[in-house]
Amino acid sequence: MVRLIVKETAENAGIKSAYELAQRTGIPVRSVYRIWNGEATMLGLDTIDALCYTLEVPIAQLLRYERTPRKPKKGKKEA
Repeated sequence: MVRLIVKETAENAGIKSAYELAQRTGIPVRSVYRIWNGEATMLGLDTIDALCYTLEVPIAQLLRYERTPRKPKKGKKEA
């Protein structure tokens, strides 16, 4: 599973709150709170660009991959 680690990355850059990140990026506060708390499941490229630009990091520093067992999709047989 891919997880957002924006909060950790922002705090390392000296940004202490989701509100401060919203102010610096221009992303709506409500959206940043979901991103900050790792609740967002989809981000637009413009949002990713704003985060990378503001935090001065490549996109890889905003994400963490954790290998977890996957459930088979409905209607698909396991091999």
